Order: sequence, then structure tokens, then C-alpha cells
Amino acid sequence: MTARRSPKRKEEVLAAASSVMRTRGLPGTRLKDVARSLGIAHSALYHYFENREHMAQEVLVWNLGLRSEHLAVAEGDSALERLLDFIGRDLEERRKQKIRIPSLVSLPERFRQPVEVAREQFTCELAKLIGDGMADGSIRRCDAKTIAHIISHTVEAFVLVEKNASTRLRRSSGRTLASHVTDLVRRGIAQGRTLKFEPSWSLADGKDLIVSDTSVDEEIERLEQLKRTATRHFNARGAEASVSAMAEELGISKGVIYQYTQDKRELMFQCLERAVGVMQRSNWLASHHGQDPLDEILIHRNNLFLYHASDVGPFTNVGGIDYLKPHHQRLIKMQNRAVRQISARRVERGIAEGQLRREIDPDFVQPMLWQALYGLPGWFDDEYPLSIKSVSRQALMLHLQGLASLK
Repeated sequence: MTARRSPKRKEEVLAAASSVMRTRGLPGTRLKDVARSLGIAHSALYHYFENREHMAQEVLVWNLGLRSEHLAVAEGDSALERLLDFIGRDLEERRKQKIRIPSLVSLPERFRQPVEVAREQFTCELAKLIGDGMADGSIRRCDAKTIAHIISHTVEAFVLVEKNASTRLRRSSGRTLASHVTDLVRRGIAQGRTLKFEPSWSLADGKDLIVSDTSVDEEIERLEQLKRTATRHFNARGAEASVSAMAEELGISKGVIYQYTQDKRELMFQCLERAVGVMQRSNWLASHHGQDPLDEILIHRNNLFLYHASDVGPFTNVGGIDYLKPHHQRLIKMQNRAVRQISARRVERGIAEGQLRREIDPDFVQPMLWQALYGLPGWFDDEYPLSIKSVSRQALMLHLQGLASLK
């Protein structure tokens, strides 16, 4: 029995759990599914985990430990080269292990805390490397911890982007998504010529992306308030969110909620559809106000950043789509695909006009910029040392500098 509980065996169990979670998401993962993938009895997993949430916690902490190991052995003559080597190792491990990190917000508090400690430790290690780069001159001046957060979440998004990428992107001529990420970071923070990031037009805040005219119809206003509240609960608890808790927060009965939706899964669909509507609205505003393709990308990216940092209920539970009914999943994926196509055409125009690098695959940009925002509500709060405007500019420096053609 001791041999089967050895560190190596536990790592095999954690890798199997990661693989199952990648396919099913945390809400759809059961211990018996993991046991079946390992060819062991269901009861054997209780030597390692109390329950599914404990398993998710262990997977997250293990994953962050792997990332720290990759960072410690990264090689290169400068801090920038070591950072890029780390990203390459990290992405390769994700592809090999098929790792998809379960959403931290879906875990109960007692399982969440150890993960938050591990994530903070890893972020500080990454920030130290970025600080070393500023000291040796390979990385331009920036807020090291903010850039560490953004790079970390960009890399974490890699598997999700790869999973949802178009066939054309997955087969793009000799270039992998990993090389896109590495190149984006290299050009985004390396010393050299820099762009002036000042969008020609900007939202006042994220509320402007919500299209409902709540001042006209009280019924629409109540529905918007329900979606905002439900989104917050789905972000915190995933599929286990309680409709009763939503009703209690709103000061209404469950029956009133079911006047607006058939069941909890349809309510999550409405929240996801609202989030896709935000992307569509942001794309329209960027196309309407932008002066050129690069300016449109900058406006769109800035819009989404402000929306995620606002109190209007950004949907950040990336595994939520796995909980939807099949026909709702198809609708959301179809709407997402339409948003990506608009962004891809914008990038194609930017490449044709010489504003964006020819090496950029148009299908890569929208999912990467969007996925990299998912971690924002988890680390940005009122006590963060930088203002939302400052954090937004740091993110734009990384992403837009990485995309632009600098001559």
C-alpha cells in the first residue's frame, strides 16, 4: 500500500485528474471517472482525496508547483530569455499532460485558501524574474507584479485557446500556439521601440457594454439585476450555485426567478449569452470608433478590461459552458465563433495595412486576449496598488506591443 501512495503514484493520479477535468470541467468530473481512467477502484482515490473539491485543490497546487519548477530551471543569458524559456517549458507540459486548471472560484473557501497561497508564491517568483530583467536591461520598465499576473493568466489560457482554436490555427504553417504566446511576450516586454497606447475612444466604465435600456422598462431592469446576481453566484460556485441563495440576495422568492427562466441551466445560459453580447457590443464599438485596425484592437481590448474590472457581473467561470444543455452549448459556441471571425478579419486588415506583424495568425488574437482576462477579478481589487487605468495600460503594453509591427 505504501508503494501505491508514493509521490510518483500521486503525481500519476493528479495528472489523470487534470486530464478528466480538461474534458469535463470541474462540475462534470466525478471521482469514479478519474478512477476508471487509472484502472483502479473508486474507493482507492480516498487514500488521496476527501472529495472532488479536495481533488481540485490538489490538482491546482500541484500544477502551480510544476510551474515553479519550470521557472527554477529556466535557462538563458538574460532574464528575458529565461522568462521565454519558462513559458516554452510550461506550455509544453500543458500540452503533454493535457492540463486544464479548474476554476478556483468554484471551490469552497477551505479548499481555495491553499491554492491562493501557492498562486501568490508563484506570482512573486515570476515577478522577481521580471524585476531581474529590468535590472539587466532586457525588459523595459513596468510594474513587475502586474505583468507577472497577466503573463501567468495568458499562459494558463493556452490550453483553452488550443482546445477552441479553429482547424486553420491548429494547422498553421509550422507555427504552434506556444510560439505565438512566446513571441507575443517577447515583443511585448523586451527593450526596444515602444508604441504610445492611447485609444482614440474609450468607455467611461464597463457598464456601457450592457445594452439593456434599464431606464425604460422595469421588467428589463429586474431581469438585468437577476443576470448580474446569478453571474456572481455562478462565478463563485459554478454549477453548484444555489438559486435559493440568489433569490435571498435579491429579496425575492425562487418562484419569481422561475418566471424568467425554466431552470438553473437555462439561467446560466442567459448569463453566458449576456457575456457574449458584451463581446459583440465591444466589437461593434471598436469598429465604429476605431481609426484603423490596430486602434480597433486597442479599443476592444480596453473595453473588455474595463468590463471585467467593473461591478456589472463579468462571467469568469470558464467551465460554465460544460454545464449547459447541448443545444445551448451549440448556440454559445456559434455566437463565440462569430465574434472570433470579426476579430480575425480585423487582424487580417491590420496585417494587410502593415500595422500588425505578418507572423500573427488572425484566429489567435481574439481568444488569447479574451482568455487572458479571466483571471482579472481574482487578483484585482480595491487594495491593489495600481489603479484600473494603470493596470489596463500595463496589459495593453504587453498585448498590443506584442502584436504590432514596429519598423
